[in-house]
Amino acid sequence: KDFDIIFNTIPYKLFNSETLYNAKEKAVFIELASNASGFDTDYIKALPVTFINAPGLPAKVAPTSAGKILAEAVITTLTNSKNIG
Repeated sequence: KDFDIIFNTIPYKLFNSETLYNAKEKAVFIELASNASGFDTDYIKALPVTFINAPGLPAKVAPTSAGKILAEAVITTLTNSKNIG
């Protein structure tokens, strides 16, 4: 209930019916994962939320930028994880 907009980029169902039931009313859910949806799509359609199904959108409209952003995120994550341990 803390978020107005939720993006999913992982092709694994993280947002099941229980999670979605507890979401903020009128929240916006945006699916970007290119394979499987991270949302329970049958359940989400019955809720008073907005669901935008745009699988693979970053790679479709801006593949170079999406690739650079992903590479930077991986490098940052790996760098920070080395500093933690």
